[in-house]
Amino acid sequence: MMPIYYHCPRCQSLQVKERERSVFCPRCELNFDKKFLQILEDEDILANEELEGIIDVFAEDTDESDDVEDADDLRLIP
Repeated sequence: MMPIYYHCPRCQSLQVKERERSVFCPRCELNFDKKFLQILEDEDILANEELEGIIDVFAEDTDESDDVEDADDLRLIP
């Protein structure tokens, strides 16, 4: 099996630190999931920190909607 060499998809640096499930770029100070590095083009890859920010937004939306018991409470159904 050929070894896999990783690079930073953001700055293209080869000086990255490989971790168990991710790669850290000290220049960008970002972590990238190895799965994404292997299957996506560089311009399509988000850093783990960016993905966490997106997930946090959805989590906040979920927290705000916890007050709704069911669809009738949304006043969408006449």
